[in-house]
Amino acid sequence: MSQEVRPQLLDGIHWRAAAWSGIVAGVVFLALEMILWPLTGLGSPWEPVRMIAAILIGPSVLPPPASFNGPIFLAALFVHFSLSVFYAVSYAVFCALVLRARLERLTALAQGLFGLIIYVVNFYGFVELFPWFVEARNGISILVHIAWGIVLPWAYDVRFGAIEKGKGQS
Repeated sequence: MSQEVRPQLLDGIHWRAAAWSGIVAGVVFLALEMILWPLTGLGSPWEPVRMIAAILIGPSVLPPPASFNGPIFLAALFVHFSLSVFYAVSYAVFCALVLRARLERLTALAQGLFGLIIYVVNFYGFVELFPWFVEARNGISILVHIAWGIVLPWAYDVRFGAIEKGKGQS
């Protein structure tokens, strides 16, 4: 007689919706970053993409020109969305265990704060492993991380609500 032991609080998490919210928030993040970098004079929209890809491929993809390259872009998408989904699921677990709240019930301030925490982790914690991210410590990076944190629970609610409505239909 084997029983799976899980905290009851985790039963309220819809894992696919959490992963989905990470993908949606990741799309918004990447789109904003690629639009805002050149608009604010930070450089090519492909610079942050190459920085992300360098996590997987290595720093050889960083030197100029910061232009589009298919394999580099695919590597960046893989890393970016893997991290975004991981952080989204982590946030769902944190909300369930610590805050005892569903993602969509948190205020925009709390949601943005989580995005800011992810910024600090990424740009101050991981910089020992990936020193090129020091260059991207700027207001745009802070802004897109806060936007990611705000979009995340909204996307969870949209997806979770759609799933819940679909349960009643056969």
